[in-house]
Amino acid sequence: MVIDAATVGKYDIELSKQDGSLAARTTVECTDTPYHPWMPWGRQLKATELILDAIKGNGKDVMHAIVSNRADGIALPHWDGSDPIIVESQDRRLSNTERLPTTFPLNSDASFKLGVDGNLVAAIESDNDFLICRPDWHFLTRWWVNGKPYVPAQMKPEGDDNGLVVEGRKLHLHLEFEPARIGAKKGDQIGLQLLYCRNGWNLVLDGESRAMAIMEHDGKMPFRLSNRVEFAAP
Repeated sequence: MVIDAATVGKYDIELSKQDGSLAARTTVECTDTPYHPWMPWGRQLKATELILDAIKGNGKDVMHAIVSNRADGIALPHWDGSDPIIVESQDRRLSNTERLPTTFPLNSDASFKLGVDGNLVAAIESDNDFLICRPDWHFLTRWWVNGKPYVPAQMKPEGDDNGLVVEGRKLHLHLEFEPARIGAKKGDQIGLQLLYCRNGWNLVLDGESRAMAIMEHDGKMPFRLSNRVEFAAP
């Protein structure tokens, strides 16, 4: 459910049952603080070149990919609109004391680690299998410049073919990073965080449904949030 607020301030929201009795009441606050958007990787031929070092079938494979940062693009995890709330099974229901699922994880996953070395290779390591193919489709990025969130403009929709499916626990992303694209210059401190989207992502467009509550489903984690790392702009 998307609620448009006309002005900054607090709003009381009530939900009623069919008989008119009150089911729930809460207060939400609208602020003028800009949302720190999630961005896709740059889509280009090099961004989808995959080099599989070894296929051993034991979860120790390392996938290498080349990716580039964009100047624009705002996206959220893909939702086909069929399930407003994903639950663990048909028998699983939220109790009155449980927090509702969020659009994506609020805290980083300790078992999903991101690191960037001096050669701008972003290494992602996980204790569980995840999709190590097509990082431009299965990951979104969030950037900071000298501690300040980078807020991009929206990009035009682009066609795409998802393609290859490979799972593993290690992925190395070779960054073709251009500081000027996010308003940075050489020597600036760059922050980076990744959001893993098992089912891909959609651009945030006017009039489009753009939220999905999530929980672990069928043993596969649909979203995972990495730690935030920092490096000096080359």
